[in-house]
Amino acid sequence: MKFGIEMTLAAIAGAASLAAAQDPAPATWKTSLNLGLSLTEGNSETRVANVALLTEGEKPRLGSVRAGVETHYGEARIGDAREKTVENARVFSNVRKMWGDRFFASGDAAVVHDDVARVAYRATLGPGAGVHG
Repeated sequence: MKFGIEMTLAAIAGAASLAAAQDPAPATWKTSLNLGLSLTEGNSETRVANVALLTEGEKPRLGSVRAGVETHYGEARIGDAREKTVENARVFSNVRKMWGDRFFASGDAAVVHDDVARVAYRATLGPGAGVHG
């Protein structure tokens, strides 16, 4: 088992140094911050707020990366009763590596917390492979 881990680390280090040595073009990155707020008033009052930070980019020969964090909070009030309607947060990432013009490998990871749904923490990992048509 230890030999397999060492070989994997050596392969990753070798691939990274080879890709860095052959980098012909600069990387392109874009980061965005999104803020949202919704308020209603009438028979009931509701308040919902959203915040999200997303960064994504691509580097030739290395592939593309998309990662972010987002959170949502909301509550409603009818008369004197106040109830939390949403309170969650998510951290996520996606990495995609192209092989040639059509083939790719990808990996997804996410960690979610949802207080209303009583999900303390949920982590997911997902490897993938595909072909562009």
